[in-house]
Amino acid sequence: MLKVNSTLAMAMGALCLLVAPAAQAQHASHALVQDVRETTGAIIAVPLGKSRVIRVPVSFGQVVLARPATADVHVLSSRSFYVYGKAVGLTNVLLLDAHSQPVAMIDLEVGFDVDGLQSTISSMLPGQQIGVRAVPNGIIMTGTANDAASAAQAMAIAERYAPGAVTNSISVRGPQQVILEVRFLEADRNVGRELGLNTFVNSGNFSIATGAQTGTSFIGDGLASGNTAFGALRFLNDGRSLIDIQLDALRLN
Repeated sequence: MLKVNSTLAMAMGALCLLVAPAAQAQHASHALVQDVRETTGAIIAVPLGKSRVIRVPVSFGQVVLARPATADVHVLSSRSFYVYGKAVGLTNVLLLDAHSQPVAMIDLEVGFDVDGLQSTISSMLPGQQIGVRAVPNGIIMTGTANDAASAAQAMAIAERYAPGAVTNSISVRGPQQVILEVRFLEADRNVGRELGLNTFVNSGNFSIATGAQTGTSFIGDGLASGNTAFGALRFLNDGRSLIDIQLDALRLN
């Protein structure tokens, strides 16, 4: 019984190995082919420098391309054709039957490779919510970046895909602010008047002094307010004459 179960398991494993590549191949085939369900009004986006396979719902025998400078078109079957984007721009494809009667018309829009750009940004800038949108003759960068450096890097990558045709609509998450600490010092207008020089000369026979005066005497240390000076310098003292110089100022705490 165990032998039978082992054989069955091996057979199922081999079957899975055979089916998985076939399913992957079928998925890849569908990704390469773009189906058009309407005979008019369909717009197919073709990346610049890349190709698309277009499958239509009607049979045709001839293809007429409006602007060969924009794209190349090659017939693959009676219901499919191959398109290669040569230059950015718009054109259309007219499909004719065996009697040269129009059976379908498809618009082609050749633009920049937004899918490739989106893939590159997602791999090089993980965690950023940056999107890419195709517009006529250009692309728009949208979404939100975590910082200004990431937004600038995304724009630089986009310029490689669409030189000179990138519009920046990326917003940066949170404002970047520089905080400065500013201190305001308040000074009294009287301080300028409180800064001065007080001199006192005593030679025995006479005295000379400068500073605030009341009557015939001087008060304080030469300050108009009568405040005490914070510095003094004795210039000469030879026993007979005394000359003192004091630097007077009002000190604010």
